[in-house]
Amino acid sequence: MTKIEQLLNDLQTGNKEMSERVEYFIRCTLKDREMKIFLEMLGIGCMKRGPQEICEEMGMTVDEVDRYFKKSLAKLEDMMTRYPDYNIDY
Repeated sequence: MTKIEQLLNDLQTGNKEMSERVEYFIRCTLKDREMKIFLEMLGIGCMKRGPQEICEEMGMTVDEVDRYFKKSLAKLEDMMTRYPDYNIDY
């Protein structure tokens, strides 16, 4: 299981405390635009959308949306290496 798969699994466990910790972790790690793209591409808390739909709404190109998504994945994986239990405190 990849780190992102683990993060998504922990987010959807049904355990409110764990879900809130993961949501806080995502909010602390990603900038607003990165977070919006990440959540919408994966359908977290909203309907899953593709890069074309997102880019039209946000005034971006498909390539930019893809870059933001990949950047958000890399940032989250890096932070999960440093904080495997999501206990991040800024």
